[in-house]
Amino acid sequence: FWSPLPEVWRNHRGSGFAPLAQFSGYITAKDGTRRFIDWQFAELQGENGAVQLQIGSGLEMTAQKIAEEKMLAYQAKLGRLSSQMTMAEEKERRNIAGELHDGINQTLAVVSMELKLLWKMAAGTDLQPPLGTVQDLVRDTIRALRTMMYELIPRILYERGFLAAIEWLCEQMRARYGLPFQFRDDGAPKPLSENMTIFLFKAVRELLINIGKHAGAGKAEVALRREGDAIVITVSDDGCGFDPEKPPDPDHLEGGFGLYSIRERLDYHGANMTVDSAPGHGTRIIITAPLTTDN
Repeated sequence: FWSPLPEVWRNHRGSGFAPLAQFSGYITAKDGTRRFIDWQFAELQGENGAVQLQIGSGLEMTAQKIAEEKMLAYQAKLGRLSSQMTMAEEKERRNIAGELHDGINQTLAVVSMELKLLWKMAAGTDLQPPLGTVQDLVRDTIRALRTMMYELIPRILYERGFLAAIEWLCEQMRARYGLPFQFRDDGAPKPLSENMTIFLFKAVRELLINIGKHAGAGKAEVALRREGDAIVITVSDDGCGFDPEKPPDPDHLEGGFGLYSIRERLDYHGANMTVDSAPGHGTRIIITAPLTTDN
């Protein structure tokens, strides 16, 4: 199909020629095939407003439409696979954390108690100091193991819910980076599905880690509020900021869960993310996600 409208508009520029409508859709051709057409309609009016000419044209866009539909289907498939992989990863994290807690952690606890008993029995002998050193090493290992288990799967996320987990996360980041991570919540109920809970927690954690490592901020804040049937999470800092329009720096967000990855996962679940930042003016990232209607 050939569209004469651009040429007609050029010939009648300034003479009252104006578009009436533009829309697209499928039609069935005489041979029975379906074709996607981009329709345009316009009219030419005289000085008195009377219509002198009406014209319409259709531009076939079937190939482009098919390519677009394939791309959207591919993106949807990638979103489903990403969600399934994330849930499988989370399940494996739970299994590993459970094995560490019920196996190695319990064994180390028994070893620590036995060493304590031996240390007491070796009082006044040359064996007591090295036994004390070994006991300290076992205690350090237990603490490191517990930290590893919390990083694998924060039990507070499943035992006390999303809000308590985010507040706990701010406290952990404050202790790790020496940066005041403030937490605010409007107090409104915010029921979330299990998938969304996991995604949002991981997203906020990655954003806070990025602030602690790269933002050069003096303070940061995580604010939660409810707007209708959505939760709104605002993560902000007064750090160095960046240009959101520039290609992402592979070192800017670590752990494979960068801004693009966060946005892709959230889009699949009907959520969205906006980034407001500029060099030297800090960063504010807003995540809006749907709440669940389940009790």
